[in-house]
Amino acid sequence: MIGAANIALSATGASTVPGSDRTLTFGGDPSITIPPGALVVSDPVELEVPDRGDLAVSIFVPENTGPATWHFQGRQTSFISPPGDFTASAVMPVSSTTQARFWLAGVDVTASEHTGVIVAIGESITDGAQSTVDANARWTDQLARRLLAQPGHRAMGVLNEGLAGNRLLHDSLGPNALARFDRDVLAQTGVTHVIVQAGANDIFTLNPVEEVTVEQVIQGHRQLIERAHSKGLRIFGCTLTPVEGFLLPGTPFPVFTPEKEVKRQAVNAWIRTSGEYDGVIDFDRVLRDPTSPTKIRALYDSGDHGHPNDLGYNALANAIDLKLFRNDQGQHRGPAKDIARFSSVGAPVDVARAHACRVNRGNHRAGGTWTRSSPCVDVGQGPSGLQWTRYTASESCRRSHRRRTEVVGRAAEAAGLTG
Repeated sequence: MIGAANIALSATGASTVPGSDRTLTFGGDPSITIPPGALVVSDPVELEVPDRGDLAVSIFVPENTGPATWHFQGRQTSFISPPGDFTASAVMPVSSTTQARFWLAGVDVTASEHTGVIVAIGESITDGAQSTVDANARWTDQLARRLLAQPGHRAMGVLNEGLAGNRLLHDSLGPNALARFDRDVLAQTGVTHVIVQAGANDIFTLNPVEEVTVEQVIQGHRQLIERAHSKGLRIFGCTLTPVEGFLLPGTPFPVFTPEKEVKRQAVNAWIRTSGEYDGVIDFDRVLRDPTSPTKIRALYDSGDHGHPNDLGYNALANAIDLKLFRNDQGQHRGPAKDIARFSSVGAPVDVARAHACRVNRGNHRAGGTWTRSSPCVDVGQGPSGLQWTRYTASESCRRSHRRRTEVVGRAAEAAGLTG
């Protein structure tokens, strides 16, 4: 059960901009119960949202929810309150913080009907792993800044659907990309372009039961291409980046082997030369060390040898040809309004939608707490507790919608939800 929810412009830390707070309702009611696997959408509210602005979405959960859906690696600080409903508080009391985000699955920013939407679906490179926390330094964030800064301001929104640990063909830290493509890409209102960064985690798995062939990875990519084209979308493929020296997180085990590297190179050759994608974004060429192409160049290495630092993410964004995203229908976006969407998911799922989210997660006592979060709220499996959550949304995760006049926040609760 969502007991209360509010949306506002985010200020600093666990505070909101005075005068910007809006109470969210659901068919006029302040609370709503979400069945497992379901989606609920709040009523629209009027709220002017600036480009690259941050939103705070606050959610109060008055009852124990059981396992909560979450995005476990949001790269944004979420603020957790003590018990109580603080959804309308300009400054939230904070009992703890986390980089995870709970329940909220996304924030939609409405724009003119001519605005295009780029959806980026992928693994940890798209999720922004190892980028600076609270800096919005993912390549999707930096792509959004480039789109805003270009002469003539092509009206395009960027939606980050990255999920660290995700795979193309097998479930891992969330459903595989083939399984979540409809929900996380095709179902997004106004989507016009898709960027795919997927397959590395399939190739470099340490689970022998889930070993894949080059042909299987290519077949998975072809499925995504076909499904995007069936909806009239343009879809672009990213080459897979080097991983030599990277250890499986929490273990001393390297994922790299020469045999798996051969597979990565073969998949990259297909992405570059097959012509099946509508365009190619060569992340491998950007990050690889010219003298040792199985490794990330030191200048861009975050230190884990598998993910770039902020400079590397900026290089990835700068390597993307903005001409890929031509949107000849219009240049100007209209004013935005806000609404929130909440959903309940029956399995660990990650959605990376609303950036800059503050989450106030509750403990296991009666009385409820609230969570205030910053960027990117996804779906997954998280803590139990009585809570409310405040999330904020930043430029990369805000979606510009066609024929809509709301900003939409989505919150998700997990299977086993009661109340």
